[in-house]
Amino acid sequence: MTTVIADDDEKTETVINELAWGEALYDHFRGEPLQAITRLTARLEQGSIQVHKDQADLLLAGIYLDYGMPNLAAEKLASINIESLSPRLSSKMYLANARIFYQQQDYSAAELALTKVQTEQLSGRDVNLASFISAQIFFSTGRYAEAAEVLTNVSDASNLQLYANYNHGLSLLRLTDEQSQTKAIGLLKQVAQQAVYDQEQYALADQAKLALAMHALDQSDFTTVTNQLSDIRLDGLVSKDALLLLGWNYAKQEDFDTALVYWQALADDTDVLSPVVQEAWLAVPYAWQKQGNRAKALQGYQFALEIQADTQQKLADLKNKLLWQEFIATSSANDLQDYPAFYRELTADPVFHELLTQWQELEQLKTHLELQSRRIPVLELSVKENESRYLAKTEFIKTQLANISLTDFQTQVDDFKAQLEQQKQQEVPLAILPKELASIWQRVSRSESNLNALQDANHGNLEDLQNKSDKLYILKGVAKWQIHRQRPSYEWQAIKAQRDLQKAHADLVTQHELLNQQIVAMRPVLQMDDQLLQQMVAKNNQMLAEINILQEQISESMAAIYEQIISRRVVALDNLAEQANLAIARLTYELATEEYRRD
Repeated sequence: MTTVIADDDEKTETVINELAWGEALYDHFRGEPLQAITRLTARLEQGSIQVHKDQADLLLAGIYLDYGMPNLAAEKLASINIESLSPRLSSKMYLANARIFYQQQDYSAAELALTKVQTEQLSGRDVNLASFISAQIFFSTGRYAEAAEVLTNVSDASNLQLYANYNHGLSLLRLTDEQSQTKAIGLLKQVAQQAVYDQEQYALADQAKLALAMHALDQSDFTTVTNQLSDIRLDGLVSKDALLLLGWNYAKQEDFDTALVYWQALADDTDVLSPVVQEAWLAVPYAWQKQGNRAKALQGYQFALEIQADTQQKLADLKNKLLWQEFIATSSANDLQDYPAFYRELTADPVFHELLTQWQELEQLKTHLELQSRRIPVLELSVKENESRYLAKTEFIKTQLANISLTDFQTQVDDFKAQLEQQKQQEVPLAILPKELASIWQRVSRSESNLNALQDANHGNLEDLQNKSDKLYILKGVAKWQIHRQRPSYEWQAIKAQRDLQKAHADLVTQHELLNQQIVAMRPVLQMDDQLLQQMVAKNNQMLAEINILQEQISESMAAIYEQIISRRVVALDNLAEQANLAIARLTYELATEEYRRD
């Protein structure tokens, strides 16, 4: 959880004064920390975040801590001037420093940083986190009473509360006074009897039951041991431990027949790298020996030696294969699936797990950077293509502007104005009449001309021609009356059209001038973008190279831990062989002595 900036359990009004900072927060809160790291790093280097620079460094440190990279987080916190922070942010910074020192196993520095945290400035979740870190420091330094006292103040609805109660119970159980023991049993029972909803809670409940059973066995409370262990899941993480402890529970009651049932089941288990299974190899012949069957016990110890030698060879094979390398790629080694106990020990090792997490997060970051690297050439081509299209479009606009003749348009405006003045002087302003009315007038005028021509030529019936002429005269008069009645409206519409034409001409002149100015002031070719792209490529390659170096260092550290775990298992198997040999020697001597006495 990144607790250096955001509070999960309270709403805090925040003023964001820079867009780049707001974008980074958006990436962080929508669950994309890698994108947030990329954006924050880029914006900080570009200087785009000034007002919120300290908060940005603090957020980066928190994300690095979540990914188990305390060194990078420390570099970010070192650049922050704590005097410039508000009391709330300074407390969060000290809490982040405590997390860094704890992950670096510098417990004294972590404890000192926690003393500077003002808990009244933190949210409830941050206060719980500070208490939990303090308790872990006390656990790591063997101060169990102080750890128990700190954990009494932890209150959280999540699994953190369960861990606190479990660890609190274990720390009290290590104390010898009756009050601490009673309180420890109460806390462990609370964890063991909780309503579980996920695998993490199941595992905690089983471990609490195992702890209660071990304590009850020390007190010879055999019924409690049986009740607690029988309630542990058969497929749980501590199921084998429960079987072994059940065997010792009955062995302590001298019921070796029942003990053998559990121990034999363990001894036959195929997980030969499990310390519990290995202990069962010796427990089975021990039970036979207690039953008085020395010959069978001798065979059992000899079998233990044989399987111990085979297991030593398996460990040598695992060391030669260096299966931790497969963890890097897949978080699981196929060859280790037959040895779940060894697999769990390897993955449960806090340093190995931290290194593995760091390697995987670096791998994700590397994949992200490689994806961005593949996008950069495409982006470069897009920039060049856009620049080419921009230049071509600019030339096209220049050509079109050159082809526009404002003089011709002005001439047309002047001609329209002159024609309008001429039409005003005409008896019938034919050019400004509506199309239908102008057509009627033209037809009447043509008909009049045709009749006059016929009359002048004495062609046809003159009386008939005169009647038609009279009718046409009346029709012409009606048309002229209609025209003159609407003439002011027609002239007004023509004048308005002239004004609109003049305005359109003025607008065209303005737009023409503006476009010419913009073309003249055209931006230069995007040389700066090319430089920026090259900087991006160089920075990307540099980060990839640094990631490869970090991954190589992490791989070496993981190899060392892997070999240490195998070495511890080899030593344990050597001790097992030593105990088996001693038992064989003792039984051989006893059998020889017994036979000698019989002879």
